[in-house]
Amino acid sequence: MENTNDNLGRKIKQLRIIKNYSQEYMAECLGISQSAYSNIEKKGGTIQHDRLKKIADIFGVSIEEIENIELGITVNIANNSNKGDINGYVNNLYNQQNKDVLLEQTMLNLNQLAKSIEDLVNAIKKEKTT
Repeated sequence: MENTNDNLGRKIKQLRIIKNYSQEYMAECLGISQSAYSNIEKKGGTIQHDRLKKIADIFGVSIEEIENIELGITVNIANNSNKGDINGYVNNLYNQQNKDVLLEQTMLNLNQLAKSIEDLVNAIKKEKTT
């Protein structure tokens, strides 16, 4: 089965940039060359379902989430290489509803992380007292 979303390659590229993954990293995870991976992003049109599933797994999302990415997200990266260092920023332009969902998910993730740390600290304290 193939996915024929014409913008799929652009959506995959956008997600890769947001995740800060290189094309080389993606290619290695998929077991293909970097140029073959680049073609996925450039041409995108038809991607085998099993390959798209692997890409989704690498990103930690579902195929449907990739398909539903809004291409209006803009990522700007500025760097100053004159000094040999990189100073950059990422500017994601989401509509307010997407910002609210992203903020809510971030808060849930942070709460889960805090709970995990608290559980770990309690386990260490318990171990020290026994």
